[in-house]
Amino acid sequence: MEEGAMTSKKYVIELTEEQQSYLLDLIGKGEAKARMLTRARILLLSAEGKTDRFIANVLKVNPQTVRNIRKRFAEEGLEAALQERP
Repeated sequence: MEEGAMTSKKYVIELTEEQQSYLLDLIGKGEAKARMLTRARILLLSAEGKTDRFIANVLKVNPQTVRNIRKRFAEEGLEAALQERP
């Protein structure tokens, strides 16, 4: 199995071309807050089928953070997944 390849996931991330383009533009511009850029990277790597642990290791975040972002995307959509929680 490819390193970081997906195993079974509760929240599988599938991005539309428009969503993927938006996230890539957001990262490319580098004008957003660091946490938002990390969330964008989590979603892009998730959409590639990478595991939570792999993503957490690559981005130096807690695996629970990856799970939380996946869940928020699945339940509330892209914008909610990118935003800070109050």
